[in-house]
Amino acid sequence: MIHRRLEQVSAEVLDIPGTTGSELAWLTDKTAPARFYMRRVIIAPGGVVKSHDHPWEHEMYYLSGQGEVQGPAGMVSVSPGDYVEIKAGERHETRNTGPEDLVFICCVGAPPEGETF
Repeated sequence: MIHRRLEQVSAEVLDIPGTTGSELAWLTDKTAPARFYMRRVIIAPGGVVKSHDHPWEHEMYYLSGQGEVQGPAGMVSVSPGDYVEIKAGERHETRNTGPEDLVFICCVGAPPEGETF
């Protein structure tokens, strides 16, 4: 068993071109082999994680704030209690539309062999 508190992990700025006001904290060790990984993401008011895709799926559960997620099927508004699933290879963008931080848990599947986060 592994037990970790959020305060024990450091946040990093999201390295996606055009992204602003966004940070990610890996709650699981992204270098250890696993079937999935858990992250906490914060997008500041007015911030955006610009449109991108990757070869792994991920699920997002929203804890606080207001935002929008754009995907292949269109745009959806998100707020606390909402869940969004992004399939592997789907282009997607997340934007904070509210006056407070948009905070969510993001679980991602392991990257395909030879790929890294």
